[in-house]
Amino acid sequence: MTRTQLDRYQEMKIQTASPQELLLITYDGALKAMRRARRACVQGQETKARVETMTALSAVMELNSTLNVEAGAIGPPLRQLYLYVIELLTQALSGLEIKPLDEAVRIMASLLESWQQAFDQAQAS
Repeated sequence: MTRTQLDRYQEMKIQTASPQELLLITYDGALKAMRRARRACVQGQETKARVETMTALSAVMELNSTLNVEAGAIGPPLRQLYLYVIELLTQALSGLEIKPLDEAVRIMASLLESWQQAFDQAQAS
């Protein structure tokens, strides 16, 4: 599969995704970017680390901006987690530090797992 074909496939996947799938895709993209940023930091690839951290930051900012805080009890605490992850990614970006990236990955991976379980349970019932 060529790069153009892959890009078209990804675009079609996003355009046809349900809101739940879009949420999971965004989480997955943020986590992948954070892990690439960490790897780049370890390897001393400063530019790549910054680009990947910015990619992750953009994804988390999108999650935060589309969050409907009034939709239920989960909204306000989730907003606080997103803001904390944004702060961690900003710290990682400013000093190319691994520790904030690790904490951000831990939080986002836990949230992704929780969302996935919730969606799976909703489909099963």
